Amino acid sequence: MTTNTAQFAAVQQSALETLLGLTTTAFSGVEKLVDLNLEVAKSQFAGRADGVKQVLAAKDAQGLLAAQRDLLKPVAQEALDYSRRVYEIASQTQTELTSTASAQLAAGAKKVEELMESLAQNAPVGADAAVAAVRSAIQAANSAASTVQKAAAQAGEFARTNYKAATEAVTRATGEAKKA
Repeated sequence: MTTNTAQFAAVQQSALETLLGLTTTAFSGVEKLVDLNLEVAKSQFAGRADGVKQVLAAKDAQGLLAAQRDLLKPVAQEALDYSRRVYEIASQTQTELTSTASAQLAAGAKKVEELMESLAQNAPVGADAAVAAVRSAIQAANSAASTVQKAAAQAGEFARTNYKAATEAVTRATGEAKKA
């Protein structure tokens, strides 16, 4: 019975380690987004302050229009660059979370299987049906988790493909607008 208690404790410890690892990865992604937003805010403030100074220094209507045009010209490209960097951070974080979760789920499934094997060996006579039912439930849960992981990976790939297509379309449109 001590072995089973130790195995239960090991399974719980593994679950806690998984949770802590996923939380650390998620916080790392949030930290990167906060850093990006601070960097962009500083850059925008500095760039827009200079542009506003040029607008205020304009001597006539043509100078005012030229200063406004120059002030607004880089906005589309900056927005595209920002969204690209946000996407990269989100994609990297998602990849890390998926990798960590997959590894931990596999390790956890192995520990649960070992625990079930130990329980089956120590089960009283006549408990075979109950042990088989629990094993079947565990296998079904593992299969469902695998299916969810595959669906999440497909959804991530679909999102990446759509994002790349949208980014390319916006880049082409921005390039054409600059030429015009």
